[in-house]
Amino acid sequence: MTTSQAAVDAAQKDVNDKQAILDGTGQAEVIANRDNAQAAVNTAQDHVSQAESDLTKAQTADANRQQAIDNAQQAVDAANQTVTSTKADLDAKTAQAHQTQAIEDAKQADVATAQKDVNDKQAHLRWHRSKSYLGRS
Repeated sequence: MTTSQAAVDAAQKDVNDKQAILDGTGQAEVIANRDNAQAAVNTAQDHVSQAESDLTKAQTADANRQQAIDNAQQAVDAANQTVTSTKADLDAKTAQAHQTQAIEDAKQADVATAQKDVNDKQAHLRWHRSKSYLGRS
């Protein structure tokens, strides 16, 4: 054996000894666990990213729904104001119509009274004429 070969053999023995020490410490298991843990972390990060994306979408949808609710409430409020205003206008016009009808009824009563007076006077005149015609004054 040459010195070089002896050095190589010694180095190989050293590598083999150290590999045996490493194998005894469970290096392969530690590396496998590390790789599994890293894969779990990557998967968890993907889940977190997806959950954050879903949350953002849900928040946007909630904001859109709230805006739709607010718009609908404004439309309801405006419609209620229109109903209130229209009812007040209807009430005022109904009161005016009742007042106008009362005036009309009073005028009709005046016309009826005047017509009765005319009829009575005509009857009275006819009676007087008939007396004059007959020569009875």
